[in-house]
Amino acid sequence: MEKYTKICKVSEIPENKRGRKFELEDGTEIAVFKVAEKFYAVMNTCPHNQTHVLYEGKIEDLYLECPVHGWRFNLETGMTHPECPELSSKLEIFKTKVENDELFVEVKRKKWFI
Repeated sequence: MEKYTKICKVSEIPENKRGRKFELEDGTEIAVFKVAEKFYAVMNTCPHNQTHVLYEGKIEDLYLECPVHGWRFNLETGMTHPECPELSSKLEIFKTKVENDELFVEVKRKKWFI
């Protein structure tokens, strides 16, 4: 089951610079970026070294660069840059939508089995 959660006003996300960090209800940290009037939300944890600083990463050609070791991830797919085929980690991404000047991210609810 999936639902969207309100994160902030769209004006609170800087354009083409650094992102913003947010914490979801379940404690998950996400990083949100605005590039060319489009919003991208990703897990704030680098799958390479488990640091929680991706919101501080630089963006170039829709690739987010981790500020710790420089691994680059595509903001649309989560895949690593093609120049780094030996890197197999994938960054978790979240769908976004804008309604009434507010930004929402899709949060996938965990399924519990009994």
